[in-house]
Amino acid sequence: MFCTVTAMELERVFEWTVGDVDFKAARWRFDLESAGEQASRLRFSAEMGPAPSGLTPAIERMPDREAEVAEVHDLCVHLGLLRLVMPPLDWWTLTRMGVPAVILHGGNEAWFAAGGAVETGPSQSETGTVTVSPRDGGLADADDVLAALEAGGSCVVDALSRDNYEGRDPGYGPRRGHITGAENVPYLDLIKAETAAFKPVTEIQRLLGDVLDRERVITYCGGAIAATVVAFCLDMCGHDDVRVYDGSLMEWSRRDDLPMTDPSSG
Repeated sequence: MFCTVTAMELERVFEWTVGDVDFKAARWRFDLESAGEQASRLRFSAEMGPAPSGLTPAIERMPDREAEVAEVHDLCVHLGLLRLVMPPLDWWTLTRMGVPAVILHGGNEAWFAAGGAVETGPSQSETGTVTVSPRDGGLADADDVLAALEAGGSCVVDALSRDNYEGRDPGYGPRRGHITGAENVPYLDLIKAETAAFKPVTEIQRLLGDVLDRERVITYCGGAIAATVVAFCLDMCGHDDVRVYDGSLMEWSRRDDLPMTDPSSG
């Protein structure tokens, strides 16, 4: 699977597709639009395409688990992974910039089920102002991760699947496995598969375990997106020193000076 930039206009449009341009698995697009004098609005859109979105390669890698792979793939297509990871990413970005933000629990499905009002067509919204005051912390780099691994009271958490953590999945970058010393809390374990809503706080606390007792927690994944799901859950449970390693494995795995463990290598 590969990405292709399909539209780019400086300071206006950036769009790319996953898979072949003529047989897309997904399309992602950012549009920067004018919203009045000295104001602008960033719009994000994404759509699933007809391509297999990685299902065929996944089955080829794990032929003995075809049914399980297909079930997970169907679930992801039905729910849309964006519904799972984009709200926490947006929440994390906004709150680290000092902007109050919340996540609608259960997303659109919960809103529809509760009889919430909806509309179609262009939205009508008033232009306003947002005061940005970046908070200290929130982001971590590779040096912060190394320091956390050496510090007794800190913890580094891998938010990816168990297969990725143990090196059975090809992963992100040239090396498989996980950051040496990291614990594994798969982000999908924290979410109800049927609704894409977060599990009850008591269940999340149980899944996080002694991670909640650490003074500082740094989460990571492949590219610092799924990591925000775990970060959000830690914050929801009252942890006040959580950071996201924004380089994640896409940086870490490419640096031979940084330690990784691949349990699948024997």
